[in-house]
Amino acid sequence: MLSQKEVMELPNLFSIVINTDIDNHFKAYRVLDNLHTDGILVSFHRTAGNLKNMLLRHGYDADKLHFIDLVSKAIDAKKLTEKSDYLLTPKLLNEVGALIENIARNNVKNKFVIFDSLHLLHLFHDEKTIINFVDFVHKRAKLLGMKTVFIANKERLSKGVKQKLNSIADRVIQP
Repeated sequence: MLSQKEVMELPNLFSIVINTDIDNHFKAYRVLDNLHTDGILVSFHRTAGNLKNMLLRHGYDADKLHFIDLVSKAIDAKKLTEKSDYLLTPKLLNEVGALIENIARNNVKNKFVIFDSLHLLHLFHDEKTIINFVDFVHKRAKLLGMKTVFIANKERLSKGVKQKLNSIADRVIQP
Protein backbone atom coordinates (compact mmCIF):
# COMPACT_ATOMS: atom_id res chain seq x y z
CA MET A 1 0.00 0.00 0.00
CA LEU A 2 1.33 3.47 0.79
CA SER A 3 3.91 4.19 3.42
CA GLN A 4 3.62 7.27 5.62
CA LYS A 5 6.57 8.76 3.70
CA GLU A 6 4.78 8.22 0.37
CA VAL A 7 1.63 9.84 1.74
CA MET A 8 3.66 12.84 2.90
CA GLU A 9 5.06 13.23 -0.63
CA LEU A 10 1.58 13.50 -2.16
CA PRO A 11 -0.13 16.88 -2.59
CA ASN A 12 -2.02 18.07 0.48
CA LEU A 13 -5.42 17.41 -1.11
CA PHE A 14 -4.47 14.22 -2.90
CA SER A 15 -6.65 11.85 -4.83
CA ILE A 16 -5.85 8.14 -4.81
CA VAL A 17 -7.36 5.38 -6.92
CA ILE A 18 -7.00 1.87 -5.52
CA ASN A 19 -7.61 -0.82 -8.14
CA THR A 20 -8.70 -4.02 -6.49
CA ASP A 21 -10.08 -7.41 -7.32
CA ILE A 22 -12.32 -9.64 -5.23
CA ASP A 23 -9.40 -11.29 -3.42
CA ASN A 24 -7.68 -8.02 -2.47
CA HIS A 25 -10.59 -5.66 -1.96
CA PHE A 26 -10.32 -5.30 1.81
CA LYS A 27 -6.56 -4.69 1.57
CA ALA A 28 -7.45 -1.31 0.06
CA TYR A 29 -8.44 -0.18 3.54
CA ARG A 30 -4.75 -0.18 4.51
CA VAL A 31 -4.84 3.39 3.27
CA LEU A 32 -6.51 4.19 6.61
CA ASP A 33 -3.21 3.39 8.31
CA ASN A 34 -1.90 6.70 6.97
CA LEU A 35 -5.00 8.88 7.16
CA HIS A 36 -4.82 9.96 10.78
CA THR A 37 -7.97 12.05 10.85
CA ASP A 38 -11.74 11.76 10.62
CA GLY A 39 -13.32 11.00 7.28
CA ILE A 40 -16.37 9.91 5.34
CA LEU A 41 -16.82 6.45 3.85
CA VAL A 42 -19.37 6.03 1.06
CA SER A 43 -20.30 2.36 0.67
CA PHE A 44 -21.96 1.16 -2.50
CA HIS A 45 -21.94 -2.54 -1.55
CA ARG A 46 -21.89 -3.21 2.22
CA THR A 47 -24.05 -1.97 5.04
CA ALA A 48 -22.44 0.53 7.39
CA GLY A 49 -22.76 -1.92 10.28
CA ASN A 50 -21.11 -4.75 8.37
CA LEU A 51 -18.31 -2.52 7.13
CA LYS A 52 -17.73 -0.96 10.54
CA ASN A 53 -17.48 -4.40 12.18
CA MET A 54 -15.03 -5.59 9.51
CA LEU A 55 -12.86 -2.52 10.03
CA LEU A 56 -12.88 -2.96 13.81
CA ARG A 57 -11.89 -6.64 13.47
CA HIS A 58 -8.90 -5.56 11.37
CA GLY A 59 -7.80 -2.98 13.94
CA TYR A 60 -9.02 0.22 12.26
CA ASP A 61 -10.54 3.03 14.28
CA ALA A 62 -13.97 2.98 12.65
CA ASP A 63 -15.18 5.63 15.10
CA LYS A 64 -13.26 8.20 13.05
CA LEU A 65 -15.47 7.43 10.06
CA HIS A 66 -18.89 8.77 9.14
CA PHE A 67 -20.61 6.23 6.90
CA ILE A 68 -22.88 6.95 3.97
CA ASP A 69 -24.70 3.66 3.47
CA LEU A 70 -26.40 3.03 0.13
CA VAL A 71 -27.36 -0.56 0.94
CA SER A 72 -29.24 -0.86 4.26
CA LYS A 73 -32.46 0.84 3.19
CA ALA A 74 -32.63 -1.15 -0.03
CA ILE A 75 -32.44 -4.43 1.89
CA ASP A 76 -34.61 -3.13 4.73
CA ALA A 77 -31.90 -3.65 7.37
CA LYS A 78 -33.26 -3.28 10.88
CA LYS A 79 -30.01 -2.48 12.70
CA LEU A 80 -28.62 0.94 11.91
CA THR A 81 -25.19 2.24 12.88
CA GLU A 82 -24.24 5.43 14.71
CA LYS A 83 -22.44 8.12 12.70
CA SER A 84 -24.14 6.91 9.55
CA ASP A 85 -26.51 8.34 7.01
CA TYR A 86 -28.66 6.15 4.83
CA LEU A 87 -29.84 6.67 1.27
CA LEU A 88 -32.23 4.35 -0.49
CA THR A 89 -30.16 3.62 -3.56
CA PRO A 90 -26.98 4.49 -5.47
CA LYS A 91 -29.28 5.97 -8.11
CA LEU A 92 -29.39 9.16 -6.02
CA LEU A 93 -25.93 10.52 -6.86
CA ASN A 94 -26.97 14.15 -6.37
CA GLU A 95 -28.05 13.27 -2.85
CA VAL A 96 -24.74 11.46 -2.21
CA GLY A 97 -22.84 14.58 -3.22
CA ALA A 98 -25.07 16.87 -1.14
CA LEU A 99 -24.76 14.59 1.90
CA ILE A 100 -20.95 14.52 1.67
CA GLU A 101 -20.91 18.30 1.55
CA ASN A 102 -23.33 18.61 4.47
CA ILE A 103 -21.33 16.19 6.65
CA ALA A 104 -18.04 17.91 5.75
CA ARG A 105 -19.39 21.39 6.50
CA ASN A 106 -20.84 20.28 9.86
CA ASN A 107 -17.69 18.47 10.97
CA VAL A 108 -14.52 20.24 9.95
CA LYS A 109 -12.52 17.24 11.21
CA ASN A 110 -13.55 15.27 8.09
CA LYS A 111 -10.46 15.48 5.92
CA PHE A 112 -11.03 12.66 3.45
CA VAL A 113 -13.76 10.77 1.65
CA ILE A 114 -13.48 7.15 0.52
CA PHE A 115 -15.74 5.76 -2.20
CA ASP A 116 -15.87 1.99 -1.76
CA SER A 117 -16.82 -0.20 -4.74
CA LEU A 118 -17.23 2.59 -7.25
CA HIS A 119 -17.43 -0.07 -9.97
CA LEU A 120 -20.93 -1.04 -8.80
CA LEU A 121 -22.35 2.24 -10.03
CA HIS A 122 -22.50 0.72 -13.53
CA LEU A 123 -25.49 -1.28 -12.28
CA PHE A 124 -27.43 1.97 -11.86
CA HIS A 125 -25.87 4.51 -14.21
CA ASP A 126 -24.34 4.87 -17.64
CA GLU A 127 -20.67 5.66 -18.15
CA LYS A 128 -21.20 9.38 -18.71
CA THR A 129 -23.14 9.77 -15.45
CA ILE A 130 -20.44 7.94 -13.47
CA ILE A 131 -17.69 10.07 -15.05
CA ASN A 132 -19.64 13.24 -14.20
CA PHE A 133 -20.14 12.03 -10.61
CA VAL A 134 -16.43 11.25 -10.17
CA ASP A 135 -15.50 14.64 -11.59
CA PHE A 136 -18.03 16.44 -9.39
CA VAL A 137 -17.13 14.77 -6.08
CA HIS A 138 -13.41 15.07 -6.79
CA LYS A 139 -13.66 18.83 -7.41
CA ARG A 140 -16.11 19.37 -4.55
CA ALA A 141 -13.92 17.46 -2.08
CA LYS A 142 -10.95 19.67 -2.98
CA LEU A 143 -13.07 22.80 -2.41
CA LEU A 144 -14.05 21.37 0.99
CA GLY A 145 -10.40 20.66 1.85
CA MET A 146 -10.76 16.88 1.64
CA LYS A 147 -8.61 14.13 0.17
CA THR A 148 -10.36 11.53 -2.04
CA VAL A 149 -9.85 7.78 -2.24
CA PHE A 150 -11.66 5.77 -4.91
CA ILE A 151 -11.70 1.98 -4.44
CA ALA A 152 -12.85 -0.04 -7.44
CA ASN A 153 -12.51 -3.42 -9.10
CA LYS A 154 -10.46 -2.51 -12.15
CA GLU A 155 -11.96 -5.30 -14.29
CA ARG A 156 -15.48 -3.98 -13.73
CA LEU A 157 -14.86 -0.35 -14.68
CA SER A 158 -15.58 0.93 -18.17
CA LYS A 159 -12.72 2.31 -20.22
CA GLY A 160 -14.03 5.87 -19.86
CA VAL A 161 -14.37 5.65 -16.07
CA LYS A 162 -10.84 4.19 -15.80
CA GLN A 163 -9.51 7.06 -17.90
CA LYS A 164 -11.32 9.63 -15.74
CA LEU A 165 -10.01 8.09 -12.50
CA ASN A 166 -6.48 7.94 -13.88
CA SER A 167 -6.67 11.58 -14.99
CA ILE A 168 -7.60 12.88 -11.52
CA ALA A 169 -5.42 10.53 -9.48
CA ASP A 170 -2.21 11.70 -7.89
CA ARG A 171 -1.47 8.05 -7.38
CA VAL A 172 -2.96 4.76 -8.67
CA ILE A 173 -2.35 1.77 -6.43
CA GLN A 174 -2.61 -1.97 -6.99
CA PRO A 175 -2.80 -3.63 -3.54
